[in-house]
Amino acid sequence: MPGPIVPWRDGWDEAGVRRAGMAWGLMEHGHGQSSRAGGAILAFTIIAGALIGNHFGQPSIGMLAGTGIGVATAVGLYLLDRRR
Repeated sequence: MPGPIVPWRDGWDEAGVRRAGMAWGLMEHGHGQSSRAGGAILAFTIIAGALIGNHFGQPSIGMLAGTGIGVATAVGLYLLDRRR
């Protein structure tokens, strides 16, 4: 559930950071549970696939296989995280 819209005036905020437009107050209104990150798993499986593929003389095929496995794992984690 997204937090409230927090309007900022164009210019500088109290911390001296340049702001423009609107910002979503998502960081302040979390639901208390951390979500799982699939990006690290995706990166690891791509690299692992390339290394394993290189061992067999086919790094491109290994990288594609690692990408497929990583995407499937990341989607699975996303679906599991949505149910929490």
